[in-house]
Amino acid sequence: MKLTKPQKLIYDMEKIIGGPVAVMCGIMTVDKVCPEEKVVEAIKKVYETNDALNYRLDDSGSEPQMYYKSPESREVKVVRVNDISELDEIGKEAARTPFDINGWLSDLTAVIYPEGYGMLIKVHHLLGDAWSMSLCCTQMNAFLDGNQSVRYSYENYINSENEYLESKRYARDRQFFLDSFGKCGEPVLLSDSHSADYRVEKLQKSLTPQLRSAISNYAKKTDISEYICLLGAFSVLYGKLKNCAEAFFIGTPVLNRTSEKDMNTVGIFVNTIPVPVFLDYDKSFFENLQQTHNSVFSSFKHQKFNYNDILEAIGEEYGYQGKLYDCVVNYQPDEILSEQKMRSTDYSHVVQSENLHLFIHNRNREDNLTLEYDYRCSVFSAEEIERFHSMFIRVLKLLLTNDKQALKDISVIDEEGEKLLDSFNDTAAAYDKTKSVYDLFAQQAEKTPDKTALVAADRTLSYAELKDEAAHLAKGLVENGIKKGDIVAFSLPRDSRILVSMLGIMQAGAAYLPLDLSQPKDRIEYILKDSEARLCINEENYASLISDEAPDMPVPVNSEDLCYCIYTSGSTGMPKGTLLTQGNVMNYVGGSDKHIGKIIGSEWKTILSVTSVGFDIFVTESLLPLANGKSIVLADEMQSSLGDHLCKLLQKHTIDVIQTTPSKMQAFLQSMEDKSCFESVKSIVLGGETLNKSLVEQLKSLTGAKIYNVYGPTETTVWVTVAEVEDSENITIGKPIANTQIYIVDKYLKPVPIGVTGELCVAGDNVGQGYLNRPELTKEKFVDNPFGEGKLYKTGDLAYFREDGNIVFIGRNDFQVKINGQRIELGEIEAALMEIEGIESAAVIVKQEDDRQLLCAFYTGKEIPSTELRSLLGKTLPRYMVPQAFMHLDEMPLNTSGKTDRKRFTQQNVESVSNEYKAPETEEEKLLVSTAKEVLKAEKIGMLDNFFDLGGDSLKSIAWISLLEKQGYTLLPNDIFTCA
Repeated sequence: MKLTKPQKLIYDMEKIIGGPVAVMCGIMTVDKVCPEEKVVEAIKKVYETNDALNYRLDDSGSEPQMYYKSPESREVKVVRVNDISELDEIGKEAARTPFDINGWLSDLTAVIYPEGYGMLIKVHHLLGDAWSMSLCCTQMNAFLDGNQSVRYSYENYINSENEYLESKRYARDRQFFLDSFGKCGEPVLLSDSHSADYRVEKLQKSLTPQLRSAISNYAKKTDISEYICLLGAFSVLYGKLKNCAEAFFIGTPVLNRTSEKDMNTVGIFVNTIPVPVFLDYDKSFFENLQQTHNSVFSSFKHQKFNYNDILEAIGEEYGYQGKLYDCVVNYQPDEILSEQKMRSTDYSHVVQSENLHLFIHNRNREDNLTLEYDYRCSVFSAEEIERFHSMFIRVLKLLLTNDKQALKDISVIDEEGEKLLDSFNDTAAAYDKTKSVYDLFAQQAEKTPDKTALVAADRTLSYAELKDEAAHLAKGLVENGIKKGDIVAFSLPRDSRILVSMLGIMQAGAAYLPLDLSQPKDRIEYILKDSEARLCINEENYASLISDEAPDMPVPVNSEDLCYCIYTSGSTGMPKGTLLTQGNVMNYVGGSDKHIGKIIGSEWKTILSVTSVGFDIFVTESLLPLANGKSIVLADEMQSSLGDHLCKLLQKHTIDVIQTTPSKMQAFLQSMEDKSCFESVKSIVLGGETLNKSLVEQLKSLTGAKIYNVYGPTETTVWVTVAEVEDSENITIGKPIANTQIYIVDKYLKPVPIGVTGELCVAGDNVGQGYLNRPELTKEKFVDNPFGEGKLYKTGDLAYFREDGNIVFIGRNDFQVKINGQRIELGEIEAALMEIEGIESAAVIVKQEDDRQLLCAFYTGKEIPSTELRSLLGKTLPRYMVPQAFMHLDEMPLNTSGKTDRKRFTQQNVESVSNEYKAPETEEEKLLVSTAKEVLKAEKIGMLDNFFDLGGDSLKSIAWISLLEKQGYTLLPNDIFTCA
């Protein structure tokens, strides 16, 4: 006969996972002496009574079949021990040993010990469930007492299941779970870890008698079952650990035995159903408990519908392919065995598919409950499960003592946990808050006037020379009407005038606004207008702004005055200005011994600057070294783009520190023939995006320099955390720097436990003033610090604390991404697309292709050639924000919540548009095309094709330039961007 629905699910699971995943094993004992032969005879009758125990499997054909084989020839083995404690290892060994799938799939063994008897029952899940195991023990005792047991055939259940599949109830059950998925949405799993290792470890804990009694009393008072109370508390913890998830599924096994006949039939009836849990964090614990009660019992009414059929139905209806839960809560009071005063020990779940299986039972026959956590050891550590249990008990106690408390106000962290989190933020460090950033530079100039401050392409300046020219510029700015608090922009090539401008603007009491020359004209004009910059220093007016006179002293400023304004990508469609104060930057450059001393040490002398001035980490290559008496080597455009040019610069000068993004460092290495130039470098600082293992390993093979991974949004003054990367397998963003606190919280700003992902928030002296002319956005992102004084900046980044206080970065919780170190708001690109006439809706995603990230745009409305879209977007967006690929859609795909289903986009093949083919004619054109083919790995490229439309990006442009240069052809990065 064919396998039943539950059997087919188990059969498939065993084929996938293998090993003893389907072995159910336990030992039941009774402290009562009984002759061995009577126990053996009783067990033989158990075999004879239950046909399910004697089914065999034949999977030699196209579809597996079950058949019955008489138990007459079966022998009952006997295990004799001198001490009952010896049974434990025997049970474990039995559970670890898989069945021969084509042999007997049940094994009942008599157990004899000096004080009593029992049975080791080992059954393949194809033939039985936990209830069946208890039923076998009940039957054995009945036979020992001289009673008879009613004989029911499992085949009858199989026949009734076939009838169910054709019934109206089947259709109703199917619709219920489809509706549940529609309300719940795509599953929120306890762990997103993927592993092919299904081995299980166990943690067993017992509730205290006081807590057990409190649960019982609460259940009676509220008329809510103990199971629902426990599941409700578990659900609240689950939701809290998943950033206050409001809807998710938890698996729960159900007996699926609806008649007296079913209750007395050995066989596999059990079904695990996904119970949808809905939490309202504004409502009380008790109100949510009632909702959980309703949801559970609604689900139980449809418990006959098999889990495999649920997945199949959801796949057909919603297109979702995946599991609905990874966590199961199983409540087993073991009433049958308790009544018979039998002791039971379960040894099942040596391997399992779920990440966590919580058994709640009282097999020890005491008036108590035992919590048994079976967890996949490749997903969770023992420490994590211990912590999980502690938090579960905390939430359970909160439920029993104050069930009127709103869920949003509940913290799952206990006092010990709070103290530990506080210790992670012990970062106090002294710095002079009465001085400005310019004051620190001026002090250095007075102390070491002849020391080299700057080596640039146009000239080398000592501290005294740099201070003198900055002072004359400051005077010129004041003469041109610049006042304290004004914003002054500068747009200059990579030479000494950049540093002079920054210092001169600050000396005049103004705030500087850096503009990158590679940005589109329209974008620069927007920034100048939005910032209301009083002046923009450029190549045309720089000389005229240098006054013949210098001011006697800088304009006095305080810690609240602005130091600089940097524009970053904005979700509204236009860039936004971020405001950083003198106090912010002073802490970073003058009070940061905790990271300055750690990263670069007192022995370092020179830092190499390769970062764009429009990127906030340029502060690390400019103001930080000048405030601490160090020297800067400012790379020009070619040196900051091409590896071989950078190498020559490194060989020419003794460079102690290099700071850049991981992508740019990778580009340098790819375009650099001689990498020995890194040997003398002492520190390599990488930040701005995720640092990967392969880059760390490559750098460690080239240099003995210390490698540091840094993290920090523009809104919080460059870096706020730092970690030395000693092991490529162990990359974190480290710990907070001086006078900075990091909090990882849920959506209600409650701290999440160690190891749990939440939103990374920053407090302390590095937190900026907010956004220029954006009060609502400032209010949204810069909130009152619930943990102390000042403001808390909500970064939108996801991370978690490790036990040692180091922070692991996970990614974004919105549509903001980083590509090649550039922060990009996908919403800004979408808004720019929507401004194009004829486009009705737009969505932009990032797709990973080999070792690079591509921006891919999807849109509806009028179909427009990709070349035209790129041209239109290039007028308002910088090149790095223009998508490499476009796809026209008839309609936007939506998910179950009615929102754009971005996951669908990742499955689409997106192709860049190509132009009419024009073959290269001259030798120069042939060289350009042949090298472009090599870089882009394209078979056909014509002279009318656009480098970026064919998959090119800033990193590939560098590789192209480097390849051309090796063949004697010079091409500048700006040439590519301008022509494109």
